[in-house]
Amino acid sequence: MILRLLTIMTLAALFCASLSNAAYDATGEWVTVEGSCSLDNVTPQVARHKAIEDALRKAVEQVVGTRILSETLVVNMRLTGDFIKSAPYGKVVEKEILEDGVDQRGEGRSGQLSLVYRVRLKAKVVKEKGETDPYFRIEGGLNRQTLKHMDKLVVKVKPSRDAYITIFNLMADDKVSILYPNQISRDNLLKGGTTLVFPAEENDRGPVSLKVELEDGKNHAAEAIYILATKSPVHFDPERYQEGQRTLYDGKTAFITDLMREIIDLPPAERAERFFPYEIVRN
Repeated sequence: MILRLLTIMTLAALFCASLSNAAYDATGEWVTVEGSCSLDNVTPQVARHKAIEDALRKAVEQVVGTRILSETLVVNMRLTGDFIKSAPYGKVVEKEILEDGVDQRGEGRSGQLSLVYRVRLKAKVVKEKGETDPYFRIEGGLNRQTLKHMDKLVVKVKPSRDAYITIFNLMADDKVSILYPNQISRDNLLKGGTTLVFPAEENDRGPVSLKVELEDGKNHAAEAIYILATKSPVHFDPERYQEGQRTLYDGKTAFITDLMREIIDLPPAERAERFFPYEIVRN
């Protein structure tokens, strides 16, 4: 099936969620922040959603800071760009929108005023508690960092201990699809020191491949594979997370922020993560 390629976006803001477990401090800190999103090529509803997420991300960063992992892709001795994973170790548990609406203060490429959706809100942020397990790690990678249109993409993963492996595709419209486990490969428990090759060349339903595709009119794109390993099984609702391998992408899947909201509820010692960027070219 086709894995649609879209430009990589930052793993961004943490969405508002209830304080559900002991992985977070009982107290929190209130901050006032602003967020914005250009209305170019998006609906006001989408722009408002992104502006709120921008504000929430800033709130978390202001209280707890961020851990930034920058992975630079070098092709033919030239720098093609930094792919940034920003993972604030905290979350918003309460929010109050103070002001929101369309503003004309933004300046477009032509020098004329453009429409920007702006949000000002108060947010209560709690910090994540606990340390990561230094002995729980993931090794792996992709078959290539640069692929041509319709090339096959292959992901390899090897955990340091027995772990449940989930592979996600991160997309430019702030959406995420799940690649593994899937309808063909449902058992995602992998023995420590064992390498998972996805997709496997053959299985009980015949050969399976994962091909990358450029959108019409585009000659270059970048995307990322995000791998999550957990010590215990974690269920991601298939009604929310579209299966990317067997379904043509139609946008009807969860936002990256929805995924992050679920992931940060996992104690740091119970999870390990890796982020693998790649680029696609027409020729």
